[in-house]
Amino acid sequence: MNNPEISVIIPVYNGQSYISRCVESILRQTYEDYEILLIDDGSTDSSPIICDKYSTENSKIRVVHKENGGLSDARNMGIKESQGKYITFVDNDDWIEPQMLEKLHDAAKVHAADIVMCNHQMRYSGDDNKKEAQNENYFDKEYTQDEFLNILLRVNSNRCVHYACAKLYRRSVIEEPEYFPYKMYNEDVEAMFKSTLRSSKIVEIGYVGYNYFYNSEGISHSTFGENFLSLTKVWDRVVELLQKEKPEYAEYAILNRKRTCFTILWKSITYGSKETDKKYRKQLTDLRRELKSNIWDILKGSIVLNRKCAIVVLLLFYNAIRAGYRFIK
Repeated sequence: MNNPEISVIIPVYNGQSYISRCVESILRQTYEDYEILLIDDGSTDSSPIICDKYSTENSKIRVVHKENGGLSDARNMGIKESQGKYITFVDNDDWIEPQMLEKLHDAAKVHAADIVMCNHQMRYSGDDNKKEAQNENYFDKEYTQDEFLNILLRVNSNRCVHYACAKLYRRSVIEEPEYFPYKMYNEDVEAMFKSTLRSSKIVEIGYVGYNYFYNSEGISHSTFGENFLSLTKVWDRVVELLQKEKPEYAEYAILNRKRTCFTILWKSITYGSKETDKKYRKQLTDLRRELKSNIWDILKGSIVLNRKCAIVVLLLFYNAIRAGYRFIK
């Protein structure tokens, strides 16, 4: 398929139980000028066979088989191999609503936007994937680059929009050899800042178009470890990026870097166990010490009040909260 308007990139790794649901949701789109790239990231199950079967049956679908390099590497390969003017990402265990591509593309054209994002909803095992999301009245909201940076940096808010999916990107804002940092967890964070810094206008539509499947076996829901501890490294990179390209926002990035200690400590409770408590005792002790040393900067910073309260409570009662959670769990 030559020069499609949209490239849909699906990284695939051992997704034999989900990949058909994902691909079929794209084939049901009301918008038809697209290609699907299935990036098989060294799967060891039957995913490669399923991908190849789809490719032989539908000219819109192409498959790339590669050695396992992780989610970032697969997405970067998809960008490199794609031909669309716009690019969107769908994880292999998720699925999208029938009008998602049409709604995102229409908004991109009407607003001359570089990035368009829609809403998403959580889905769980047992949910009927044929049941469409409830969409009533939806709106379009435009953001300048600076306005969206404020959201990414959670300036006086606590929204999290750093995820790569449920968005449509103009090719020029993400096309580079390593848009997603290689072999890093939380890679969406840095990538979202990169694309925003290359965008003039970002649009948000109220349409619920993306179904995010809560896969308890996925990376983001796995046992506490380096996958969560790496968040400090990610924000170190964001700080460096903004100091270089948008220095007026560096102080907000530094504040977010400081509050990552709270995020990781909270994740150590909710995703951890007695075993991980012991294994990462030194790292958790260092994080608590760092959070304590930065507490006044955090309390004076542009962080919403309820989050400041949560940070103080966790700092004061970390051991008690963790013990209580371990007992209940």
